[in-house]
Amino acid sequence: MKKISDFISKLKDEKDQFTIRRTPCSLGFAVFDSIHYVSENEWNAIIPESKGLMRIPYLKAIENSSNEDERFKYILMYDGKKAVAAAVFTIVVVSGKDYGSREATESKLGKIKGTLKEKTKLKMLICGLTHISGDHGFHYSPEISPEEAYHALADVTYQIRNSEKLRGAVHLQLIKDFYENQSIPSEQLKVFNYRKFKLDPNMFLPIRPEWQTFEDYQNALKSKYRTRMRDMYKRGSALEKRSLSTEEIEAHFDKIQELYDNVANKAKMKINHYDTSYFVELKRNMNDDFELTGYFLDGNMVGFRTNLFWGEHCEAHSVGVDYTFNTEYVVYQQLLADTVKRAIERKKTNVIFGRTAMEMKSNLGAVPVDMYCYMRHSEVMTNKLIKPAFYYIKTSEWTQRNPFKD
Repeated sequence: MKKISDFISKLKDEKDQFTIRRTPCSLGFAVFDSIHYVSENEWNAIIPESKGLMRIPYLKAIENSSNEDERFKYILMYDGKKAVAAAVFTIVVVSGKDYGSREATESKLGKIKGTLKEKTKLKMLICGLTHISGDHGFHYSPEISPEEAYHALADVTYQIRNSEKLRGAVHLQLIKDFYENQSIPSEQLKVFNYRKFKLDPNMFLPIRPEWQTFEDYQNALKSKYRTRMRDMYKRGSALEKRSLSTEEIEAHFDKIQELYDNVANKAKMKINHYDTSYFVELKRNMNDDFELTGYFLDGNMVGFRTNLFWGEHCEAHSVGVDYTFNTEYVVYQQLLADTVKRAIERKKTNVIFGRTAMEMKSNLGAVPVDMYCYMRHSEVMTNKLIKPAFYYIKTSEWTQRNPFKD
């Protein structure tokens, strides 16, 4: 009897979900093709300063430096005449070359595979930003319920997908990135046939109140980690480090691009590779809330790090490294440690390290925070068929370290 009861309950749930999908959301919305068209007052009324990477200066920097395979949509949602939610969509064309390492291969088979990969095209509609991890795609007022908010988001996504047909069909819709505490409200997206899957975690280092200086942080480390850090800085003592102005970033344009590509080309998958013009625009639009710090050896740049400062956070963004000098001068590890130092100097409460080199970042005290995405294929049958594949999406295996005395 219980099986029959469960079956009937499941049928009822499916019927209710079908009714919801076929019922328009209660909110109205406006779609803008450029952040320059959006009312700054309305946008800022919805997006608080604590959501810094959904604020207009950062969005202008991304849009102004975008390439031909990348476009944006900005959404304001209304309850009557009052804006109650906002969303950022990125439309990107991903080719097969974005899957797997971009490091050069000399073999004939490797070159043939590379050519075939480059011809593979996939158009994606993404709620969120491709340049950075985190929940920077959707925000709604507490005046509306999660059910209303996510129903509206699903409807907007559907409308944008349909409007794109003249430019070529959208294959995949992706809504990213949700932290654990956002997971329950966002489950509403499952009603609209989105599949939830887990990503590699984002690495966070909480800055303790007692760390007034970088030396305070170092003193909190266990002896072996503190010794390693001091040795690291000793080996890299010949490096000159300085924050670059907009003009200096432009002057080192090609070198910065080369160093960035050295790191980016090692990624197994990257939806969007950007060029140095992105950093130029970040400096122009965000001023002191963006820093690009160059690492120089005898006047030659051998590395750089970028940091975004928003809300209570210091974001470790893009880095570049000349691996020829990395072993001797420990460049990459210094990029990470110096981000901690800068966060303490700027009186931030968190360092966000991102989703790469997780074990190395845990050596600095960073801890993982789980993240989730929702995806659906635009074709109904394909969306049903790919459901089993989500059970096989694996996150990276690594070992969590705890460098602190306590």
